[in-house]
Amino acid sequence: PHMSQNTVEPYNAARFLQALRDSSVGLSVLLDNESMYKICATKLGVEQPSYTNINRLVAQSVSSLTAPLRFRGDSCRSIRDLSSWLVPNPNTKFLVPSLAPLLSVEQAASGRQPSVPEMTVSVFEPASSLLTCDRRGCKELACHLLYRGDVQPCEVYAPIAVMKKHLGFVDWSPLGLQHTLSPCPVRAV
Repeated sequence: PHMSQNTVEPYNAARFLQALRDSSVGLSVLLDNESMYKICATKLGVEQPSYTNINRLVAQSVSSLTAPLRFRGDSCRSIRDLSSWLVPNPNTKFLVPSLAPLLSVEQAASGRQPSVPEMTVSVFEPASSLLTCDRRGCKELACHLLYRGDVQPCEVYAPIAVMKKHLGFVDWSPLGLQHTLSPCPVRAV
């Protein structure tokens, strides 16, 4: 571990997850310092990631989660809407966030922005997840993609259709893979 040498962290996390599952909280966003450390070091090119770098990733994640509520978007109007889309069962209220594109300062300065299909595929890669978990062979309950900036609806339909074929969703959840468009672009942090 790069962020903490504390041996009781897994124990505390397991106890906390049990308490969250039993609580009345509608949504819980799961984050992992170690995963975000790896993102900072490998994807963002930060040589010695600090808690400041990790906190910026957390802020970007929460900002993206609430962007449709704060800016004019095409569908989501409240946290309750988002919760009902993403949580088909009250016992499955844990969100695993991912971010894409994750660009280093040099990549962002080059001016080349990833295409919508590249971002759509990238967000499902384990290296883009803010929580370290092995989802190989697992089925997804629901997924919501937020595209920010100058993205047209016709640009997202084909990549989403491709990802629906590659991702496995449970049969009993009608939600599958949804998306929202928000005209407000992501800011560099």
